[in-house]
Parts: sequence; structure tokens; C-alpha cells
Amino acid sequence: MSQRQGAVGQRCQGEQGVAMIVVLLVAAVLFALGTAMMTAVTAEVNRSALGNTRSASYQAAESGVEDYVAKLTEDHSYYLHYVHPAESTRRDSTGTLVAPGATWA
Repeated sequence: MSQRQGAVGQRCQGEQGVAMIVVLLVAAVLFALGTAMMTAVTAEVNRSALGNTRSASYQAAESGVEDYVAKLTEDHSYYLHYVHPAESTRRDSTGTLVAPGATWA
């Protein structure tokens, strides 16, 4: 028995810090992987928010155009009678400014 214990003791003498080094290497790899994943997720969140903003802007612009086209479809001379609420002010031939949503003289 003592010979066997002596042989095991001799084998383990050169391996005294290997476990700690392996644990540190695994921890470093996991930390790097976690950091990379967090960076990727943050970038995707930013891209998604930008996409939502762009989509909302496009839909608002499309809605405004469709509203104006609907008004022109109902009244072909709408442009000559009214200043649309989404339109900027207009200046008539006398120099008077007409506000959005008002009738056009």
C-alpha cells in the first residue's frame, strides 16, 4: 500500500496548479463570450429602435399623403379652396399669409 501511495503522490506533485489555471482560462473564455454577446444584443436593440422610428416616420408621411389625396378626390378644386392642415402657410397674390386649415381666398 505504501508503494502505491508513494506512486500517486509522485504523479500529483507536478500537477499542483493545473486545476486553477484551467478554471481561470475557462472563466476568461466565458467572460469574453459574455461580453461579445452583450455587445451584439445592445447593437441589435439599437438597430431595432432605429427601424421602429423609421417605420413610424414612413407611416406618418404615407398617412398624410393619403389624407391629402382623399381630399383632392372628393373635391377636385380642394387646393383652390382650402389650405390643408398639414400644409405650410400660403401667401396669396396680395401678400396675405393664410394659415393651415383656413379657407383659401
